Amino acid sequence: MPRGFVLQTRLARYRLRHWLFSMQFLDPVKHAVESGRLLLNAKEAVGHGNFTKWIEENFEGTPRDAQRNMRLAKAVDQNRIDPDEVSSLREAYKMLRAQDAEDYDA
Repeated sequence: MPRGFVLQTRLARYRLRHWLFSMQFLDPVKHAVESGRLLLNAKEAVGHGNFTKWIEENFEGTPRDAQRNMRLAKAVDQNRIDPDEVSSLREAYKMLRAQDAEDYDA
């Protein structure tokens, strides 16, 4: 599959998820995790030095939102956060900050 097609497919999936989130069909924490996973895939696909521009052109949130969603996706995939036990994005991001502080102190 050509690289451009893969990126366009991922972008279409992200836009669909964003629309579903805005329509309140997905839990915001799970949406952030899924968007973070898609963003991590896009980051790998566009290559070193191109991701910031890609974010500006393709992501509807801020670069900080993208960074937080990617960190959250990594934490969930590493079983450090259970999205079913988090009631809000604020709580999920607070948990990430606490884990970062613990990692820094260790």
